[in-house]
Amino acid sequence: STFSIVQGNMIWPQVAESKFGQNTVTISRSVEFDSPQVKTLTAAYERYKLIMFPHATEQGKADSSVNTITVVKVEVENVSEEYPQLETDESYELLISTDGESTISAKTVYGVLRALESLSQLVLFDYDEEQYLISNSPVSIKDMPRYPHRGLLLDTSRHFQPLSEIERTIDALPSITVRLTTVSFQFYQQLLSLLLCCHQWGE
Repeated sequence: STFSIVQGNMIWPQVAESKFGQNTVTISRSVEFDSPQVKTLTAAYERYKLIMFPHATEQGKADSSVNTITVVKVEVENVSEEYPQLETDESYELLISTDGESTISAKTVYGVLRALESLSQLVLFDYDEEQYLISNSPVSIKDMPRYPHRGLLLDTSRHFQPLSEIERTIDALPSITVRLTTVSFQFYQQLLSLLLCCHQWGE
């Protein structure tokens, strides 16, 4: 079978610390997240499952393997869903073993969101075997955003953007760990604040 091998430096943005092995594990398309029941996280799990598993697979085909990830354990110290501030700790640790165990550890729910983004970039699809894989296992990643504030300026007053394009841009923000969007036109600024709540935080 043929599939791309993801190296640690291909996770975007590049993570602070990473260790990779030379084995491959499968991950179930119906993977569950053993996590505190938090609205922001519940919505994020469903959103990222759609991102990680875009292709249909034969039910149970990968799940029968002893090294298939069927559950991701999520440990969060602070489950507050208050809007993140400059001092919000968004650090996380992502561990994937060769025996099918996977753990996300974070200080806040926003650290879990960052970990989910990294996890989503590790998942590959093997078209020959019709299975989802994580290569270079075991995986150990420790990361946090480099800067406390990350923003994107959309100058919609001079460069008009249709609503669909703005929504698509907002959906892409987690991949570069941006959490705040600023625009120059007041009407769009209010609109984007609402869209950010709906799209990025799953409300």
